[in-house]
Amino acid sequence: MQLAAQKNLYNLGAKEQVHWVVYETPYVARWKDDSIITKAEEKQDDGYNLHSIRKKSADRILIKSAKSYLDRIKQIALKLNIRYKGIRTPKEFWLYLESLSDDSVSRVWYSGHASGSELMLSLTHDSGCEAAAFPKDTIKMGDIKKHKSLIRKFLKTTKKTSKFYGCYTKEFARTWNMCIQSAYCWC
Repeated sequence: MQLAAQKNLYNLGAKEQVHWVVYETPYVARWKDDSIITKAEEKQDDGYNLHSIRKKSADRILIKSAKSYLDRIKQIALKLNIRYKGIRTPKEFWLYLESLSDDSVSRVWYSGHASGSELMLSLTHDSGCEAAAFPKDTIKMGDIKKHKSLIRKFLKTTKKTSKFYGCYTKEFARTWNMCIQSAYCWC
């Protein structure tokens, strides 16, 4: 999303304002993991220097005068004139969209992990080492029809479609565009 903003891949209109709605919980956890090498980790040799690589990544953030990954994201958003909104639950995503003015949203972009029926806001792995997410960390495709009232938030004249970048997002994107961005919900 940073590169999209820097290279104007959003293809912004004159009055469009980009909002970054960031699920903060995984960034807080990742910072905790990356910014400190624990005594137990010091004793480990993973063969790939994983702990030191993660620590170097965190140190690069500190060099940029940021206090954490989230602080760095906020710095970038400010520099690029992007409105930052941190959320801690998927419900807050819907509430934020609902808080926006009617006829003010041209489209929504999502970038992250997904499965066939949900956006995975925080990735974990199951016992088979397959990508997974806890239900509390997902936006489910079925939730879209519960929020059809968001239609009034979208510009009636927009020709821009919402886009969802992640694995298996095709059906989510199609459902979103049919139910939220148009009056023809087949949900």
